Amino acid sequence: MTQIIDGIFNNVKYWKNKKLLLQAIHPDYYRNKQIIIRLLGVTAQSISRDNEAKKDMWNHMIFNENLGDDILKQVDKTILDDPEFIKTAVGKYNRTYLYASHRLKASREIAVLAAMAEKDENETTFKHPILKYMPEVFKKDNEISVIATTRNINNLQYSESLKRNKYFIMDMMNLIDDHEMKQKILRFIDPDLLNDKKFVSRLGCFDNMCEKFQGDVEFVAAAVRHDISILKKTEIFDESIIKNALKNDDIYSARENVIADIFRYIEKFNHNYEEFNEKIKDKKVLHNLFWMMGETISDEFL
Repeated sequence: MTQIIDGIFNNVKYWKNKKLLLQAIHPDYYRNKQIIIRLLGVTAQSISRDNEAKKDMWNHMIFNENLGDDILKQVDKTILDDPEFIKTAVGKYNRTYLYASHRLKASREIAVLAAMAEKDENETTFKHPILKYMPEVFKKDNEISVIATTRNINNLQYSESLKRNKYFIMDMMNLIDDHEMKQKILRFIDPDLLNDKKFVSRLGCFDNMCEKFQGDVEFVAAAVRHDISILKKTEIFDESIIKNALKNDDIYSARENVIADIFRYIEKFNHNYEEFNEKIKDKKVLHNLFWMMGETISDEFL
């Protein structure tokens, strides 16, 4: 087998030309399951040391230039109806799923394997979301959708169940730091969710999402528990906002920063302590505010 892969590599002189790469594969090889498996992701064990440097170039073409698809288009149809071949091939190159027979494409087991292989061994996310090519029944399948989407966020736009799942979306938005990925999530979800005040309040003010609700006391009071930065953006003052700001649970906001933002918010709407005290009916809020401030100062001296 090593000699066969070496022979293919030795016949290629210009590696950026897919046509030349495909010409180096003998037509008989498309009827050999083991050869095709190896060609869909060449490992160091599949070639000699002389050709090891070419391995990464080949795999780059497989995953990034769709050489894998070009190979699978030539594979004998009987092989594409072989469950063991498809299971193994999907694990290496998950777009094999697209070329499987209709019978095997309807297999939930194979669909799960394809979803699990949404990233290659180097953690590179595939360009084309696999869920797009699955039957509707799998797009509505929570397990398959979660497996595929957590590996490649682009699958979210094709998941009928997840794009409306508030809890899944909130978790993804709060766990992911990548700005561009968060924008994708918001672009893919059901647009009606963005009119849900409670839902939006849990997402903080990412990309100024809170703008249309900044004058809504209920919204600001709910949002400030998860994103203290809304205090700088709102133009309303209310006791409930301070009460919830003191319960802020944003793990990325240091306690001293939360206290500082609360006091800046208070100063913005009140000329002096007397005015502030008069607006606060529940005096426990004052007690908690100054108690938290005292604890923060004490911790700085410890």
